[in-house]
Amino acid sequence: MKHIIEQLRNFNLDDPYSYEKLILFFEINNIKIPTLTQFIPKGKIVFRSRENFDNLFFNKISELDCPPKECVSKFNRVNRPYQSMFYCSDKRETSYSEFMEDWIEKPIGSIFNITIGMWETNTDIKVHLIYDRNNINKDINSVKGDEWDDDTLQINDFLVEIFKASAHNNKQLYILTSAISNILLMRSNLDGIMFPCVPTNGIGINLVLNSNICLKKSLDLKHVSRDTFITIENSKKLKADHKNIASIDGIISFENELINWS
Repeated sequence: MKHIIEQLRNFNLDDPYSYEKLILFFEINNIKIPTLTQFIPKGKIVFRSRENFDNLFFNKISELDCPPKECVSKFNRVNRPYQSMFYCSDKRETSYSEFMEDWIEKPIGSIFNITIGMWETNTDIKVHLIYDRNNINKDINSVKGDEWDDDTLQINDFLVEIFKASAHNNKQLYILTSAISNILLMRSNLDGIMFPCVPTNGIGINLVLNSNICLKKSLDLKHVSRDTFITIENSKKLKADHKNIASIDGIISFENELINWS
């Protein structure tokens, strides 16, 4: 297994067919990816954030839902291009934490706006859990699988490593993580992937759901707000920090599927 993991570490992600070759690599080498199923009960609250550009507002509920597949042009942690998925988190702050990796390099005083939707599951959902054995989060540690052999533990720890790794300066990492995510989803009938959040050092949890969850209307929007942040100086860090300076609640009209910000 060490040899397999070393090949994955050194995989040529510059190859235009690297995603497809990764899928074949797992199948040809019969690599078994350890799986644990996380049960998400009906009534679970999750948060999904979108960045506002040019000081505009999101006025439609659909703009906060799964994006149309034609709008998905890049690889991300779980999806490939043209694969629509619903990214959300267990906590409000976690949902926009990855934006902060970009903001800290902006000049002091830069203003950013984020629209944060609070959603509630209206049905039970089952997802794959990327299991970090060293994570202190009680939700992650509440899931236990069968006894794993050494090879399984090695590949599992490698998965945790790459899912927790920052892709801020290495977006190609997403080719590897999205390939593994889709192998997991293809091998099961589960609804998505759950993994530790990078900027929160694994304390927060990210959840990425198949677009079918949105098509089946398995999530209800309960609250929406637009929060404004400013980058501020942090004497303990070399880069900027951020501060929340304003928040506006939106009024949701389910009949018209619109959001009023007046």
